[in-house]
Amino acid sequence: MASPLMSVALRMFPRSGAAATTTGANSWATVSLWRRFFQLKEEEEEEQLEVLCEVLEESRACPVASDEANQARHEFLQGHYRTLQTASNLTSTMNSNLPDMQTTSSGPNLNVMRERENQVLHQPNLDIPVQNGYGYVNVAQ
Repeated sequence: MASPLMSVALRMFPRSGAAATTTGANSWATVSLWRRFFQLKEEEEEEQLEVLCEVLEESRACPVASDEANQARHEFLQGHYRTLQTASNLTSTMNSNLPDMQTTSSGPNLNVMRERENQVLHQPNLDIPVQNGYGYVNVAQ
């Protein structure tokens, strides 16, 4: 068995004296394939950059202050208030049609539930219990 140095030398300089041939593609073919790949990649990046530039140029016109934006905001607010008004009308008609529930062992009083809801919405308790519930820290608004 030959030493590793000898085996490397035999691979580089075969005994027949002819140059060693490879079955793989030559370096020029490999480079040309990669060159094409990078050209396509660069073209894609340029297209993306052009699209981005177009979008930025369109957005420089201050679209928030445009008449269309103002009209859209106004219509949105009107629709929102209409929805709130119809929802409040529906709840008031539904509540007027419901019998007033009395406090029983099976169900809570409807008025008590409404008062609790109003308290939570309009006068929330922002106290934070500390020291296992013996004191409270008030959160400033």
